[in-house]
Amino acid sequence: MPMSTCHGSVVTPLAALNRLPGWLGTLVISPDGSVLQSAGELVNNKELAQTFAAIANRIGRLISVEGERKTQQFKRLTVHFQHSIYIMTCVGDTIYVVKRLPDDQNIAYSDAYQQLHNNNSTNNTSNNPVDSHQTDARISENY
Repeated sequence: MPMSTCHGSVVTPLAALNRLPGWLGTLVISPDGSVLQSAGELVNNKELAQTFAAIANRIGRLISVEGERKTQQFKRLTVHFQHSIYIMTCVGDTIYVVKRLPDDQNIAYSDAYQQLHNNNSTNNTSNNPVDSHQTDARISENY
């Protein structure tokens, strides 16, 4: 899968991210909150980009305060709301944000996705930095 670089960071093509089950939108942002790429419901959502960049920077500072910066890197944050889920993944200096449907609203879509994925096994998504099944931290809407 071809990769492009921006500001010295690896940027994954949006096509790899929009194949996630229940995908609604994607933001690829820099640490300062600039939108590098966007698609779906998140097209050019600069306010959300700034919010997730601030979250990523705060998590980095928290890890630094805890003294874990050199041994443990932040990988993923999942924010669950009733009607959507935001998954933020940091790869190098690039922040990926994917908005998707919650699992309970995603069953039919997931079945169709699996069938399509099984029929099209030549597509390799192993370079995809976002894994919708593993999370490192969760923030609930009722926080």
